Amino acid sequence: MKKKLLSGILAMVMAISVVVPISNVQAAAKVYKIGSVWELNEFSRRVNSGNSYEGYVVKLTKDIVYDGSVNNFNSIGTTVGNMELIFKGTFDGAGHSVSNIECMGDGFFSRLGDGTVVKNLVLKNCSFTHPEGIYSRGTGGIVGDTVINNKVWEKVTIDNCHVVGGSVTASDYCSVGGILGYGRADIINCSNSALISGGAVAGIASYICNGMICNSYNTGDIQALDEDASGGLVLTGDNVVIKNCYNSGNASCGLAGYLEERSAIGNCYYVFENASKNGIAINYPDVSIVEKDNQAFSASEMQSQAFLKLLNKNASTQPTWKSWKYQGTSSYPVLETKKKTQTITTKVSKKNYKASTLKNKKITFNIKAKAKSRLVYRVTKGKKYLSVSSTGKVCLKKGTPKGTYEVAVIATGNAKIKKAVKKIVVNVK
Repeated sequence: MKKKLLSGILAMVMAISVVVPISNVQAAAKVYKIGSVWELNEFSRRVNSGNSYEGYVVKLTKDIVYDGSVNNFNSIGTTVGNMELIFKGTFDGAGHSVSNIECMGDGFFSRLGDGTVVKNLVLKNCSFTHPEGIYSRGTGGIVGDTVINNKVWEKVTIDNCHVVGGSVTASDYCSVGGILGYGRADIINCSNSALISGGAVAGIASYICNGMICNSYNTGDIQALDEDASGGLVLTGDNVVIKNCYNSGNASCGLAGYLEERSAIGNCYYVFENASKNGIAINYPDVSIVEKDNQAFSASEMQSQAFLKLLNKNASTQPTWKSWKYQGTSSYPVLETKKKTQTITTKVSKKNYKASTLKNKKITFNIKAKAKSRLVYRVTKGKKYLSVSSTGKVCLKKGTPKGTYEVAVIATGNAKIKKAVKKIVVNVK
């Protein structure tokens, strides 16, 4: 039974314009566009008044800069009596940043519910401070907690989100994390460089259960009220997989404070000079966790080309994991924000047929395309007479008249590679 449990854990280890007023909803696409301080504040006010935006994509259209004044932003999501007023859609920062927030609250989102997605968001020089005397499970740069109606079963996805500079703070023993304070989440391609301080603290997530942290990193310093209560990536994890991450910030435990039953941590790295205690996860003596290929490095080793190569080797195994690079003033590797281009090669780019030939029979041919990501085929012109299979087999129906028809070969792209399209033209003369 134990072998089956461990094999299951290992499997998990290997397995995340034009600005329009917020009042104008694109109903057909279910999209809200936000491009100003006022519009973001109005969005927060509406969620905190009971509009969940379930089924909608809320999208930033430009960078948003606050004035840095005290309490200039209200966390998105709140509790009124027994009612949890939370966002339930998808929030897409579209690579834009929100800067200079000063918030007495538990994060950009105070809490989120099941199925919510937050992606492509950058918070720059923002400060989130848990209000004294108000009970909260967690405070985080992106999300405070996912505990709705005292249940931890709400799961969110946080992908390609970055907290750059600033601080996330609580003066009591609330769980404090750079990305997530407390809850259930899949965290992929994320980073924190903010100062994290409080009672139970970690660079990425203070407490996380039934989820994962993959291809992410922390470079921010971590200050705990109790010197044993800080983890570079995680303080406490329960049934969590942590893969291809690193921490260079100061913490009592370089990677994780405590990992509980059914957890696994692999290909994770930390700076040993900055860990005051054991850097590899300390697990409770009566539980089993999986540790594989974790390593402590010196600061200079983690600033080398060899370390960058190691991270990219691990990231290459998963199409949803971004590549790593050195950039700007950062001494440590950061995640690649720009995707590489790809080329679609085909053995055919144009086909010519005679209408007289098609008068009494159908004609088929194969496109035979190659690219660096998954291929999809679509008829873009002449669907009445032309069809294409999932493998690229094209069929011109009997009786196809004279005209020009088109098939699009689509390389779908992934976290590392841009989408590409190539058109195949079919002329019937």
